Amino acid sequence: SNKTQKRAVLNQLARTLEVGHIIIQQDGRACTCGNRGCLETVCSTPALFREIRSRTSLQLEYQEVYGSESNPEAMEKVAAAFRNGDPEVSAVVREFARALCTGVVSIVNLFSVQSVYIGGAVRILGDPFIRLLQQMLDEDFRIITNNSDLHTALFDDDLEASRKAAVMLTMERMFQRN
Repeated sequence: SNKTQKRAVLNQLARTLEVGHIIIQQDGRACTCGNRGCLETVCSTPALFREIRSRTSLQLEYQEVYGSESNPEAMEKVAAAFRNGDPEVSAVVREFARALCTGVVSIVNLFSVQSVYIGGAVRILGDPFIRLLQQMLDEDFRIITNNSDLHTALFDDDLEASRKAAVMLTMERMFQRN
């Protein structure tokens, strides 16, 4: 039917425009989309856990599933080690944060956004992680599309609340009076 075709086109468009497929590492790991070095493959929780397991003594049990909330216990372990200043874990988290900043700056400069909210299991890293991100963004990256400071924050992944917020922001922009 026509409605089914429209839905299929919209779903394809949503996959095409998915932020997770911005390439941030030219020779990075292969992604499910067929490219290499997509934000999703570099800055996902499984990518972080893989690096932690290969470069530190912290042993994590996790599933290599992108886009899922299947690893909160593993992230709790990483967060505890990061908060406690474990030098090996902190080094990996810093590299993860730098890669995430690369993707964030690409998005911010492309769409001229003023706020970025980080969700998923990464939110478990807490305030020390968001301060690290903000520091890196302030010191090492240049935002060229907005005149104000970029606001970064962590948010809980209540999917329905996220959907409502996205709809409200979209509606606000559509019906904005100048």
